[in-house]
Amino acid sequence: MRPKLFKVLATDDLRPALNHALLTKEWIVATDAHVLVAHKTTDIFDSYFVESIPEGRHLVTPECLKAMNKAKATYYIKDNSIVVDVKGAISIYPLIKDGEEYTYPQWEKVLPDESHLKVIEAISINPKLLYNAIQAIDPDSHIVRMYFTGGDKAIILKAPSSVYKNCRAIKMPAT
Repeated sequence: MRPKLFKVLATDDLRPALNHALLTKEWIVATDAHVLVAHKTTDIFDSYFVESIPEGRHLVTPECLKAMNKAKATYYIKDNSIVVDVKGAISIYPLIKDGEEYTYPQWEKVLPDESHLKVIEAISINPKLLYNAIQAIDPDSHIVRMYFTGGDKAIILKAPSSVYKNCRAIKMPAT
C-alpha cells in the first residue's frame, strides 16, 4: 500500500502551498507545519514514473494523491500533468511549478541531519493502539503528552489541559 501523504497536508487557506505535496525527481514531501513526511521517490514510485518527473520542484494536489492511492489506480506523467486511471476513469492533475502560484518551504532545513544525532532510546509504538489509548483518555483532546521512561518500559500518557487531567494511562512499547 502506498503511503497516504494526503493525510498530513494542511487544509486551511493560510498556507496554500502546504495544501499540496512537493514532488521532485528525488523526493515527495508533505507537511501541515506540524508533521513533515519526506519519501524518496524511488521508494514509492516505479522507475518510469520517477524518470518522467520534470526537472525542478512541483506541487501535487491532495485530490491527485488520493486518486493515486485508490485500489487498481495506474498513473503516469504526460505534458506536465499526472494522469490517473482508476478502472477506466481518467483524471488529469496538472503539476504546479513551485514558485509560480505558491512557494513550498525549504523543508530540507527542518529535518535534522541524522548523522549528527545521538539516539538515546528507541522504541516501537503501534499507532492504532496509541490512538485507541488517546481516545480512552480524552476523545476531544488533540494533544497527548508522552513521558518515556526508557527502554521497553511503559510510556506514560496524559492529556494536558483536559477535564480529564487526573487520568493516568500507560502504553507499552510494541515488541
